[in-house]
Amino acid sequence: MKQTILGVLLLAFVSAQAQEKMPQHEIAFSTGYPTISFFSHQDCDPYCDDFKDAVYGHEREFGPMSLEYYHRSTDWLSVGGIFTAVSIKKDIHQNIHNGQKIGDYSERYFSLLPAAKFNLLRGEFIGVYTKVAFGVCFSPKSTKGADVDGDGAKVDENKLRVLPMYHLTLLGLEVGGRLRAFGEFGFGVKGVYSLGLRYQF
Repeated sequence: MKQTILGVLLLAFVSAQAQEKMPQHEIAFSTGYPTISFFSHQDCDPYCDDFKDAVYGHEREFGPMSLEYYHRSTDWLSVGGIFTAVSIKKDIHQNIHNGQKIGDYSERYFSLLPAAKFNLLRGEFIGVYTKVAFGVCFSPKSTKGADVDGDGAKVDENKLRVLPMYHLTLLGLEVGGRLRAFGEFGFGVKGVYSLGLRYQF
């Protein structure tokens, strides 16, 4: 009986010491796919009046790339924020029958989201967690092109949208020491699946 009590006390002491030595801060970089930004982008014909019959072509996507910071508030809760960048670029062609390029279209998403990370398991070499983040997204759009209607003016239109944005990590798994590799499954601006590296200090 005494040995059992001593064993429990020793285990509790070791766990407490490990918790005290755990880092309080962490930064992370990741990339994922697909992001909610791609779904919110309306893949339709160019909106510019000068390109009434024009169509998009040769779409290029970049991101999402995410940078995160968290501070450990309690054993089970870390608070911080996420910055995510996404880019979509397309060529503008004269019409569906004529493949001549007459312009360029770009759309970018820059998101800032306060976030909370719930540590379901925070061990010395492994961690399991969930996350929730809500914030704002700045989405500039740009349409540039040649003079196609003969009025002597080139097309140069710019718009900026401000949108609500979010990310929910249903399950995250991290392995390693202070430098950890991690993978996440969720939904939102970071992507359904994401992989990255995290450094704790």
